[in-house]
Amino acid sequence: MILNFLFALQFLTIIPVKMSGLFNEEKLSQSVIYFPLIGILLGLLLAGLNLIFSFFAVPMILTNTALVVTHIILTGGLHLDGLADTADAFLSGKKERENLLEILRDPHIGAMGVLSLISVILLKIALVSSVDESKKGIAIILMCFLSRAALILPLYLFKYARNEGKAKIFFGSLNIKKCILLNTAVLLFSFLVAGWNGVFIFSAVVLCTYFFTLRINKRLDGLTGDILGASVELNELLILTVYFILMKVRYLKR
Repeated sequence: MILNFLFALQFLTIIPVKMSGLFNEEKLSQSVIYFPLIGILLGLLLAGLNLIFSFFAVPMILTNTALVVTHIILTGGLHLDGLADTADAFLSGKKERENLLEILRDPHIGAMGVLSLISVILLKIALVSSVDESKKGIAIILMCFLSRAALILPLYLFKYARNEGKAKIFFGSLNIKKCILLNTAVLLFSFLVAGWNGVFIFSAVVLCTYFFTLRINKRLDGLTGDILGASVELNELLILTVYFILMKVRYLKR
């Protein structure tokens, strides 16, 4: 169990983990069950950093920019890279499957990829800045946790679009029992952290992830690691947006 967790930590973050000589393909594939836990860890680190900045009265815009940048650094820009490649592929006007896969594989970034990165980073800073300070820690934890927990569903439902690739090992690693148990645990944790707001956000994330990946699957006859990365980034925006709206609605009702 610990080894699986460390594999997940190594894959999703830049946190140094000594795994030399311990690589095991089966354990790496099973590490997907710890993706939500890695999200919690990232969320707690960022929430803790926010408390430190708040203690030293660091200006809000500087604090929130630092939180977003730190999040990027901790994940090594893994999901942003997927977002950029996905934007380049699906906003390029190309329709053929092979052309899309070729663009996704291309290490260079195009205009749409650059625009997507700028847009997402600016929107994250704006959304984090819009959340009430007393609720920011919860919003950040939910953002990191649910966006990674949402990977469970597409990894179970869909296949890998290529014959080989870094993310292929995670596809097919979950059965229906694990999928249900993991999503139930994610739902319960969301409720414990944010009450019914957490349940609502969880439901929104699951639905949006399903329809987003389903649409991509129809174009590619499968998914890739870049698509999953883009899903994480888009879900982070979705979570912050829905959380902000829910807080505003609750405030207006008072």
